[in-house]
Amino acid sequence: LPYLAAVLEEAGFEAKIFDLYPPSPDTDDPVVLDQRLADAIAQEQPIIVGVTIHTPDYVERVRLAKLIRVHLPHALLVAGGHHPSAEPMHLLQNSDFDVCVIGEGEKTLLEIAQHVAKDEGEGTGDWLRNIRGVVYKQEGQIVRTQLRPPVPDLDSLPFPAHHLLGLENYAPHPNLGIKSTGILTYRGCPMRCAYCLNPQGRRVRKRSPLKVADEIARVVGEFGVCGFNFYDNLFGLDRKHALAVCEEIIRRRLELMWDCWTAGDLVDAELAERMRAAGCVRV
Repeated sequence: LPYLAAVLEEAGFEAKIFDLYPPSPDTDDPVVLDQRLADAIAQEQPIIVGVTIHTPDYVERVRLAKLIRVHLPHALLVAGGHHPSAEPMHLLQNSDFDVCVIGEGEKTLLEIAQHVAKDEGEGTGDWLRNIRGVVYKQEGQIVRTQLRPPVPDLDSLPFPAHHLLGLENYAPHPNLGIKSTGILTYRGCPMRCAYCLNPQGRRVRKRSPLKVADEIARVVGEFGVCGFNFYDNLFGLDRKHALAVCEEIIRRRLELMWDCWTAGDLVDAELAERMRAAGCVRV
């Protein structure tokens, strides 16, 4: 979400992120929480509403879309994330979503916003045929456009829009014990695990270690958040790159705590030591 919002802001659009439910000390009922979130979103009167969906959250996100549709009957409801990339037709046929974005969404969502801003994108229709990487409903039919290739140069993307996350309201991360936010050092994965959708593609695209360290320094300095969750599919997949990221963090004496995903055969004693010296506390 912060990457999507950053790309929209860079192009001159106003974006908001609802990463947390509105404060609700009186209830933990998920239906009530979704209703309050839909109310809060509707107050902003957005033209486009994007929702990230992971499969375990499918029922809740479909319910949220239905509630948003009641408030915003003419808004374009866009679904992105792992589940829409895996099952776009089923989702569109069984929900109020209008469009599914397949794979990485920065360029696709920007093009959707640009068309809508030109009054070319009211509802779904032929205007979506020219946008790569979408599946959408049109007159009862499901239309799929050509796939969009992944972003080749991750350093070309703006820094994520952390200022829209409400980091000051985050609770401590259960694994780190302090507030944290996500970060990526690369996208893509060459592995062929049968259970993994891998929406980022098999080609690995790495961020510059300098960019990674710059982002960490920015979050620590501007928001006082020193916890990070490295969401690389497998940290250490490129050992040289992983070491370079750790060394840059150490060189700049950045004080942080982080965890990551990896595999046992990717981390040797040297890499583990440098990860620890760079602030890694859990894998």
